[in-house]
Amino acid sequence: MAYVALRFDAAAAHADAWSDALLEAGALSVDLSDPGAGTDAETPLYGEPGEIPASAWPWSRVVALFGADADPAEALALAATAIGEPAPELVEVRLVR
Repeated sequence: MAYVALRFDAAAAHADAWSDALLEAGALSVDLSDPGAGTDAETPLYGEPGEIPASAWPWSRVVALFGADADPAEALALAATAIGEPAPELVEVRLVR
């Protein structure tokens, strides 16, 4: 089965809101990660399982997975409207098999 992945970076203050709004707009899953992971810019977050981290990455990489028949651009527009933020300018959309 094929899927469509939508990827962009969001400021820490809005990352969770983007995640929730994308799920409401039809995303099957949303992952937030450190966009600097694996580089000198990586920002480690420490904590124990089940604890809420004391901080967040300054920016989060948002990756939303949609079914192959979904329109990720429409979902992104719906999510942006829902959270009252402009849609990100640098967005990558790719097919995932």
